[in-house]
Amino acid sequence: MKSSSTSLTQSNPAQLLICAVIFLLSALSYSNQAPAAELFPPTAPINTWTQFKADGYSKPACGVVYDFAHPATNGMPIGGMDTGCIDLETSGLWGYCTIFNTHSPRRGPLNLPFLGLSVDDQVWVLCDPSQMKQYERGAIHDVVRERPGPLEPPLEELDFYEYEIQDSYGHFVLETPGLLAYYRLDEGASATTLNNIAPTGGAAGTYPEKLTRGVPGAIVHDTNPAICFNEPGQVIQVKDIEPLNETHDALTVEFWLNPHQVAAHAMVLGRDSLSDGQRHWKAGIRAATVEGQTKNVVFYEFFGEGRGGNRGASGAEGVVEVGQWTHVVITYGDGKRQLWVQGKLVDESQVEGPVPIGDGMFSIGGRGDGGESYRGGVDEVALYNRILTPDEIHEHYDIGSTQGKPLCSYVQTAQDIHYWGHYPVADLQFDSSAPVQVRLRSWSPFIPGDTAASMTPGAVFEVHLHNTSHRTQQGKIVFDFFGPLRREAGFGPVSRTDTSGKLTGTHVAGEWSSFVLGAVNEPAAETGGSLGADGQAWAAVPEGLPEAASDDLGSSVAVPFALAAGESKVVRYVLAWHSPQWLGAGYLSAKSDDFFTKWVPVVSDYDDEAQNYLKQAPVGNRFTHMYARHYSSALATAEHLASNHKTLLRRILSWQQAIYGDEALPVWLRESLVNNFYLLAEDALWAQADDPLPDWVRNEDGLFGLIEDPRSCPQIECIPCSFYGNWPLVWFFPETALSTLRGYKGYMFPDGAVPWCFGGITCGTPAIDFAMPTRGYQIVLNGSCYTDMVSRYWLRTRDQKFLEEFFPSVKKSIEYMVNLRPEYSIGDRIISMPTGNAGTQWFEAPDPDWAGMVTHIGGIHLAQLGQAQRMAAAAGDAKFAQQCRDWIAAGSASLEENMWRGEYYGNFLEPETGKRNDLVFGYQLDGEWMARLHGLPGVFRADRLSTTLATIQRCNARVSETGIANYCNPDGTPAQVGGYGTYGYFPPELLMLSMLYMYDAEENREFALEKSRQCWENMVLKWRYTWNLINMVRGDQDTGERQIGFDYYQDMMLWVLPIVMEGENLDTYFNKRENLIERVLEAGRAAR
Repeated sequence: MKSSSTSLTQSNPAQLLICAVIFLLSALSYSNQAPAAELFPPTAPINTWTQFKADGYSKPACGVVYDFAHPATNGMPIGGMDTGCIDLETSGLWGYCTIFNTHSPRRGPLNLPFLGLSVDDQVWVLCDPSQMKQYERGAIHDVVRERPGPLEPPLEELDFYEYEIQDSYGHFVLETPGLLAYYRLDEGASATTLNNIAPTGGAAGTYPEKLTRGVPGAIVHDTNPAICFNEPGQVIQVKDIEPLNETHDALTVEFWLNPHQVAAHAMVLGRDSLSDGQRHWKAGIRAATVEGQTKNVVFYEFFGEGRGGNRGASGAEGVVEVGQWTHVVITYGDGKRQLWVQGKLVDESQVEGPVPIGDGMFSIGGRGDGGESYRGGVDEVALYNRILTPDEIHEHYDIGSTQGKPLCSYVQTAQDIHYWGHYPVADLQFDSSAPVQVRLRSWSPFIPGDTAASMTPGAVFEVHLHNTSHRTQQGKIVFDFFGPLRREAGFGPVSRTDTSGKLTGTHVAGEWSSFVLGAVNEPAAETGGSLGADGQAWAAVPEGLPEAASDDLGSSVAVPFALAAGESKVVRYVLAWHSPQWLGAGYLSAKSDDFFTKWVPVVSDYDDEAQNYLKQAPVGNRFTHMYARHYSSALATAEHLASNHKTLLRRILSWQQAIYGDEALPVWLRESLVNNFYLLAEDALWAQADDPLPDWVRNEDGLFGLIEDPRSCPQIECIPCSFYGNWPLVWFFPETALSTLRGYKGYMFPDGAVPWCFGGITCGTPAIDFAMPTRGYQIVLNGSCYTDMVSRYWLRTRDQKFLEEFFPSVKKSIEYMVNLRPEYSIGDRIISMPTGNAGTQWFEAPDPDWAGMVTHIGGIHLAQLGQAQRMAAAAGDAKFAQQCRDWIAAGSASLEENMWRGEYYGNFLEPETGKRNDLVFGYQLDGEWMARLHGLPGVFRADRLSTTLATIQRCNARVSETGIANYCNPDGTPAQVGGYGTYGYFPPELLMLSMLYMYDAEENREFALEKSRQCWENMVLKWRYTWNLINMVRGDQDTGERQIGFDYYQDMMLWVLPIVMEGENLDTYFNKRENLIERVLEAGRAAR
């Protein structure tokens, strides 16, 4: 029989014609398949503001698209208000995570993939693998990891903030609680002293001669070198052992080794010296037969009765290969000892007695007397006075490990990702070699005007699949979630149960935290343990998902598909979490001796309260999230999202459309207003009314607060930050703003001082505590901030009962303010620093500092008095209203008489000491903006105001390419100032000044809008801080780079700009029924 492959060549013309027609019809059938809808155009310009047609919008949307070559410094957060969030990076990886209440320092960035595709037996993990496992931690020593290119020179220290370009592993160890000693072994070739860089200090050692330095170290992506022992008798001795004896109940020793040979018996490190009989403990390697070969295996020994003697690993898991770095951890305490190799427990036994300590030296490379010499590399030696948890040991190994092949050795990865984030939605379009195209729309509910919906602790991930080939394709789409750490889930039992019905997935629940991951209406979905960065596990997806190990708190869900040529399918995953309580220290498992008390950079001289708080609650207080009142469990939240995802997404896109469609606003502003809301996901916490909050906290209010800077200045409700940034709360979520105002009122001190914050590191209290209010160190303008926030809420709501409730506290704060410098005449004291220039104002400016009468303070105090005078009149207190008018007159006279310098107002003047500074301060007119925005008369003389603005435009605006510099010399040359630096400025201050230019004259409008655009272009396009907005622009060079701050909610000042662009103030804007804010609110409601 002839094969069919030859029959066509022998067919007649009629047969050929029939075959051709069949082929053509087949091709036409394929071409007529409707292509999958694009979430946004794949040809959209990269890294620029643009408009385009996008899925779900009736009119063009506005956005910035990022890709691998132009990554955002941080991805958009997935999450809402009070829920915590997970950053979804432009690399297709998970980033920082706070949903399980590890807020300070933040968990992450995780840099783990979450989405994979299998077609037949091939697998694609949809991420940029070059960004994986480059872990960096976010705490007070947060590295500036975001800069797209190198920065020369490195950022300098400023005040109590440190920005250092350092490796991540080192920070991770330094942040681990209980650290006694940490030896990086990276001293220079000529160094003779081994340094202990742990905060405890001491325990320095001595290097032997001829030791090889600078060899490549153990840690992946780390240039930090290691040492190498090459000759017998080379031993590093640490004789200052007193710091190492600060442990009795428990000990953990951690190190990395890279042996040059199989050793019969070699001690790597320990406290063992035969010559003086001081034998305590040690660890090393010895030869053993493993699977028929002679290998190095790890041993460890604790001396003394009941301590178990010399033990070691017996199987392949304890092998230390020659020429490879291996991670080893030994622990002693709680009645047992353990040996961990490469993140796995390989030996455990029961023991009796305390940790063996004494006078014996600590040595590396052999016994203290030179015996049992080790040959090979050693790196990253750390000792702790507690037992590291399995999670911590796994993390240390995972972060530092160089073992195993990279992900791309097992699977294929994305060639590129086009990423459009429009909070709370992130759209990702993946380029890969797969025959099935993948797009992702991920979102959490966030709807201005709907507080309950906007605090939903969950997210929906809509995966759009489209078969781009000419044949049927079968495979799986896999979603992977890392889950909580053990210290986030709780140390009790953790359950893992399947979910069914509308949601097929897994419910993982611990004592403190739980989550659900499932696929909606996909009964054939498979579930398994987490895949993480395990390339082999991802490669095995076609065969099935891995079983969850006992210590695996993550989960994965795979949905099978079969797509005909040209066919599309949408798979929806739901992720919901429930972690209802947080701890003021910043993470749930904090203990009183943990690190947070060591990295508090400033302890206020003005707050004796801080020490009293810490005596009562050394790790802060425990609070319950307000979201838990609305969402009782992870499973309930997941089911809610599975049932209501269509309506919720429609409402989100509708309110965004109201902004995108406002053609009176420039495209850059429309896009930025939408993404500006992301700060509420990163920074918002809302405590329920319960102990330890005071009795005046109402059940319906709880206590709402925002974190100033989650990564480098964690504290709750730093009042000038809320002055700058609480505007969207007042506009769209007034119940949250009211809760916070009642907090300030309730915590007000008896003398009328408004608290600086509800709790946080600049006052020596735990980072995110809500029940430790302090006066702080910025005392001059706290009352002004409070008065302004009360006034803006009142003008928004016109609520007379609100005014009657809050006016007495406003009055009290005013009386406090006017008596800060009682030795001055009343007019002079209105515009002055406190007696002795104590404290500072929100514009800290350590150089040139502040003294005596200050224009900036004077203008703000006059605006505060104007706001208070109007409220007094409306509250029926005519006497105090008149008092305010008298104070305004006296303060204005003093300001104009003492501070005018001909073309601008001087910076400060203290007549009794002769201190004076006449630099042109770019933001001296803040008080004028405050008054004008609130619909009040200006506080500076109108002619002098215009002259001053012209001077600032001539001087400060020309100094900076991206904004308006804080200081300038009167001749227009850059001012060489310390502290904030020559070129520094704050984005919210620049916006305030730009708005004041618009208020002053119509001809200033173009200049003002251009400066605002330049500032935001610098952050969003040049440095790509879109979801990582900054506090201050770098001052030592005019680069526009960040100098201070991550996720600063001050930048929500942007939401005031549209009001001023319309020529309105708060007194007139909200009397109009038709305005942008009302349109946004109505759009979110109407799309139900």
